[in-house]
Amino acid sequence: MKKLFYLSLVFVLISCSKVIKKEDLQGVWICNYKAHSNSFFHEIYFKNDSITLIDFFDYSFKGKYEIQGDSLRIYLKNKTLKKKIDLQQNDSIVILNNSTFLRHSNIIENEYITYNLINLDSNIKIHYDSLSTNHKTFNLIKRENKFILEDYSGFDNLNLKLYNYPVHTIFITYNILLNREITLRQLKNILSKINLTSHCKINLITKIDLQKELYHVFPLIINSWEEDLKKLQKENKELYHVFPLIINSWEEDLKKLQKENNGFPPRPPITEDENKASYIEAYHPELLQIKSKQDFDKIQHIKPNSHYLISINIELPVQEYLKLTQKLNFIRKDKNTRIRTELINF
Repeated sequence: MKKLFYLSLVFVLISCSKVIKKEDLQGVWICNYKAHSNSFFHEIYFKNDSITLIDFFDYSFKGKYEIQGDSLRIYLKNKTLKKKIDLQQNDSIVILNNSTFLRHSNIIENEYITYNLINLDSNIKIHYDSLSTNHKTFNLIKRENKFILEDYSGFDNLNLKLYNYPVHTIFITYNILLNREITLRQLKNILSKINLTSHCKINLITKIDLQKELYHVFPLIINSWEEDLKKLQKENKELYHVFPLIINSWEEDLKKLQKENNGFPPRPPITEDENKASYIEAYHPELLQIKSKQDFDKIQHIKPNSHYLISINIELPVQEYLKLTQKLNFIRKDKNTRIRTELINF
């Protein structure tokens, strides 16, 4: 008799529990930062049986979904995610695993772009929390056969994106989501333009692991020769027009500095390392040429506690170039060797 009573009680509790339906989820849900600031996703959109997941870099993942009891199964391209789901407070809060999202709107107004990432594995995998501390994040977007850096502001002017941040005298770090269609020559051009305004490091984001919620990253330090920077300045004067409404309180000082620099924003002083002749004279580096993938074995013979200048063929595929940089980074640490690279035509 007691068993029958307990079975009946369990049946009643199950019957009274909230059964989540697709109609309950329709619309836009925003991450509750106060409750869970480390959520991998910033927004979630449900529309009929489709779902769009948006990370904090505005990268979107589109697919289909099913509700199976207290689980949400998400079917994306080449992967399936499973998350525990719960609805609370009159369907105004949805909890996915340990991340809380608040209902924002029943209507989806935005159409997000799925960026064409290069999808390259890296030895370095970083969580969003670590990447978000960096100065700025850009997506490489192809428009009219040219690649531009796009951020949340929507401005196409590269200088507005970079120079609206007043830190230009120390190394800063930018994140760039790397498009699979870009060539090494195009990538060098983009990075050199960044180097016109700042000494900086770059985290190239090449792949996103949704299961582990990690970003595959290739760290780069931009090395540009003085002569290349001067040539680039002459070819890209239109990049350095400043719109007064965008600049902060130091607008007048910036205009004055631009005038003194022939229309260009002031840059940190040229160092000995940025003048090629001075660099070679100062350090007497051993010279190494990488013309193709077949030359990669040369780096295995790099001597410890030494100095190298490695010239790399600018026609290499981007994927091979990034793999090479990862090997060079390992050698730098393992052999305590200073290595500078340059991308050139052979």
